[in-house]
Amino acid sequence: MSVNFQIVQTPEWILYNCPNCGEEHEWHYEDFLKYYNLNSDELWDIATTIEVECQDCGFNFTLSGYEMD
Repeated sequence: MSVNFQIVQTPEWILYNCPNCGEEHEWHYEDFLKYYNLNSDELWDIATTIEVECQDCGFNFTLSGYEMD
């Protein structure tokens, strides 16, 4: 008897680059949620946009849409 199974992928990191200076920002998943006061459902919703400020150059931009590694 053959049974299907599911592989559950746990988010670990949030990565993005500043569109102004190109600096890569790497956040631990839980720290990102806490810092931006989000819950997992909001983050996974493709309609959610997150206003961020580059910690290196101070440029403000919006995170919207995501891709999975």
